[in-house]
Amino acid sequence: MITKVQSQETEFGTRQKYLDIIRILLEETKIDSKLVSLCCSTDKLLCYMSAKSLASLVCFQLKEESMINVTWLGFCLKNLSEFSQSNPVAECLWILTTIIGEALREGGLRKADLLKKLFTPLDTVFQGFYNCILQHHYDLPQDSPAYSKATKTLIHFLDLLEALVATRIQLRSSFMCQRIIFLGASRILDLAGSSVHDLIKKKSIMLIKRCILFKAGEDFVKGSLATSSLEGP
Repeated sequence: MITKVQSQETEFGTRQKYLDIIRILLEETKIDSKLVSLCCSTDKLLCYMSAKSLASLVCFQLKEESMINVTWLGFCLKNLSEFSQSNPVAECLWILTTIIGEALREGGLRKADLLKKLFTPLDTVFQGFYNCILQHHYDLPQDSPAYSKATKTLIHFLDLLEALVATRIQLRSSFMCQRIIFLGASRILDLAGSSVHDLIKKKSIMLIKRCILFKAGEDFVKGSLATSSLEGP
């Protein structure tokens, strides 16, 4: 429905009907709360589809109504501020990265406005999360579910960092979350010498390289990175 609403080919009357349905889903059935709950599901496919739907909904409200979905924001703030491998942190990071990717494909002034609305409530919390996730010890058996989950979380963390750097390169804005990697780049490189998955080591080095070359986020413009799977390696 969101795709139909945003399509220029959809007739005005049809678009209004879809908007009414979305409004009912939000106000009467609390669809956003249900999607947030399903993001915590142990069913990987259900979790992925819920996160994807929630990302679409948050993007839609941000673009069309110039507002942040408070249910999603509360979910995101809680999981980032109370970082734990048992929380659905990877889903939060993936949704954030997807939203930033969508915003980066907007025009200049609109892009800046959307990202300002997104970063303002998250900026301080993300600083604490950045420190926590990099201080966490990842000495886990490689065949354990905990290792797999930690790997997935780190993958989406590095993707999000690249998205944040891309916003700084394009907009020159000064939120701390956009600059934090430059203030602690050595901590990202430390991942390359740790016991994490080889993919994480490669991604951490590539991230620093792209930052140095001012090429961070090129995949976002093409729309390929933000649609990466939540399944992990």
